[in-house]
Amino acid sequence: MRSKVIDQENISWEIKNYLKNMINLLSAQEADKKVAFLVGNSPRTSSSTILTLMSYDTKNRTENIIKQIIVKTAFDLEKNHAISANIMIKYIKYFYEMMERLERSDLSQKEIDNHANKSLKSHLENVQNSLQRPNISHLKRFLKNNFNPKINSLLTEILNLAGPTGKISFHEENTEKIILESKSSYQFLLDPEPNLMIENNFEWKRQDVATLVIEGFIEKVSEIDCVLSKVVEKNIPLLIVCLGYSQEVISTIALNNRRGTFDVMIATPCKEDDAVNDLSDMTCIFGTPYHGYQTGTISTAFTEEDLDLTCEEIIVSPEKIHIKNSKTRKSVLKRLERLKSQIGNYELSVNQATGTNTSLMDDYLRRRIDCLTSHQVKISLPKINAQKKFGLIEQIDYGLRASKSIIKNGTINFKSKEKVVKDGEYIASSIYLGIKFGYELSKQFMSMKKAIIFDD
Repeated sequence: MRSKVIDQENISWEIKNYLKNMINLLSAQEADKKVAFLVGNSPRTSSSTILTLMSYDTKNRTENIIKQIIVKTAFDLEKNHAISANIMIKYIKYFYEMMERLERSDLSQKEIDNHANKSLKSHLENVQNSLQRPNISHLKRFLKNNFNPKINSLLTEILNLAGPTGKISFHEENTEKIILESKSSYQFLLDPEPNLMIENNFEWKRQDVATLVIEGFIEKVSEIDCVLSKVVEKNIPLLIVCLGYSQEVISTIALNNRRGTFDVMIATPCKEDDAVNDLSDMTCIFGTPYHGYQTGTISTAFTEEDLDLTCEEIIVSPEKIHIKNSKTRKSVLKRLERLKSQIGNYELSVNQATGTNTSLMDDYLRRRIDCLTSHQVKISLPKINAQKKFGLIEQIDYGLRASKSIIKNGTINFKSKEKVVKDGEYIASSIYLGIKFGYELSKQFMSMKKAIIFDD
């Protein structure tokens, strides 16, 4: 095995040549020109930044090192911030060339660092000064401007069914058109009683489940005796969600579960400060009355008919609950619309992690919206040629990632300093993080003064 030492001049040439090639490929994609790759030994045209970066065949070991560093960061960014990798690569080139010019001057290293940091700060302030509050109209405009009407309509329907964090699965079937199938499954964090979970092998999964939600602590079994008696008569499983319960309550439930007298699970919301609102949201899904502080004791507020309002399926795991109940879909949608209308109506604060305008109240509302959104959507694709199917899945994936970023962080009408990227409307977080990580990687590349390369 032979080795050789690569000096800074050669490293710099390799970095700039690689970045030039990547930017040329990405610019071709932006201009809607077809860029072809071999995927699984089959030719594919693609607009994916990640696929472009991964498929590029490096010419030597130095270029491969550069590629691996960029691909790792790009992959992490693109998971949640669409097109951020594309923006990052352009800013790597911009900041790297700027730092090279500074190194060739008579400035000290401290002065070079100060100048570079000042430039980064100026670029990020330019982003922050142009930020807009997240707004559903911005999302609609972005989808309309970036996708054809057919894909736009498909993305809108998927988002309505699954939300930006929903689980999406693709299947090829004998259909003439694309079919969306939604399972009305809602998910909340939950703390079930550990002893009952152990007895059920850590999963309590039941169909046609009666529910009881209590905004309070159950001290004595006598408080819920009327409910337990009716459950025995009707021979149906029961889920109780409350703010807490005594040892007497759990002992009685566990004993009667083992005897087969009834089948009851009891749980509390997770320990987050705002989790108490999960009770009312779950009640909306259950379709049963909400027993709060204002409704009085269970013995007077409960009616036998409440147990007839059952959920199709409930799955309780050690940390979460999954609820399937299509009967309450309309009431859940109304609650969703009410929560969505409240986003952006609160005093804003600055999220230092991403530099985007958010508010604690908005984050809290989005968490509730996610829980009230169906999280499983099956997309059945007709049997079409491989390239067309590949392109369709790629567009849906890009659209959903972009939508998630816009819903959380909004869009930005961006005017680029030094014209690094074209002026226009972008996803706010993608611009911010593209600049930030472009600067970080350019600094990392500038620190590479020499390299030892081993050849086979």
